[in-house]
Amino acid sequence: MRQHNNPFRPPRTRGQALVEFTVGLVCLLILIAALVQFGAIARRDLRNILDARARAGASALSDVYFVPLSPGPRFIQDWSDGADRSPYTADDVPRFANPALISEGIIARADPDRLTLLAPQNLFSPLTDPAAVVPGMGFVRGSSSRSVLPLLPIARRLFFGRDTLELQSDVYLIWTKGLE
Repeated sequence: MRQHNNPFRPPRTRGQALVEFTVGLVCLLILIAALVQFGAIARRDLRNILDARARAGASALSDVYFVPLSPGPRFIQDWSDGADRSPYTADDVPRFANPALISEGIIARADPDRLTLLAPQNLFSPLTDPAAVVPGMGFVRGSSSRSVLPLLPIARRLFFGRDTLELQSDVYLIWTKGLE
């Protein structure tokens, strides 16, 4: 074995640079795969939302009012994280608000009694009853779902733990054909 003559020069290590390069390259490839996968999911989710919006838009412009089937629109005040304690996941639970807040806070300020005297057949005055708020607003629903295929094998193993993801989008709009 050779002794180092220069005390300021560290001893040679063989292969350390190759190992560091390999580890860095693997990390970089995982990062690129994750970006590609999340980009594909975001693109599919946007397409899903646009499809739901198109269906809701067609219903909103329809001559016939179709009451949205369950689940109907509700006043959501906030969301609570679900069992996984992670926000924006499927197990999150909505905290609903009271529709009376609309009746008392907005509609009551518009003086619906006086409005009834001026325009007896107006659509606004009946909304003073909290039970009539949601049906009285004439919501129509558009819904769309799609599977994200294919998941990259590395994303499947590291992030999702399953072969496919199901994306669900619901969009509510106001029925406009009934308005004059």
